[in-house]
Amino acid sequence: MPDTNPCVLIIDDDCEFRESVERLLRSVDLDTRQFSSVADFFKAELPDRPICLVVDVRMPGKAASNCSANSSAPTGNSRSSS
Repeated sequence: MPDTNPCVLIIDDDCEFRESVERLLRSVDLDTRQFSSVADFFKAELPDRPICLVVDVRMPGKAASNCSANSSAPTGNSRSSS
């Protein structure tokens, strides 16, 4: 049976911010995963369960606004990074 507990993915280049958000979310029993860049996010295998993205849209590099559009596939391995 697939895991249906949601996972919050935190994408931000500020380590202190990521860790603060992670502590807050874990305090209410939400699973989290952190990424320091959009590139790291695209390289990772996503959990096969509902996810929520928390993204710093002002990060340098690849536009963070593309994360949502490229992560909408039903499973982590089907996502396109183009």
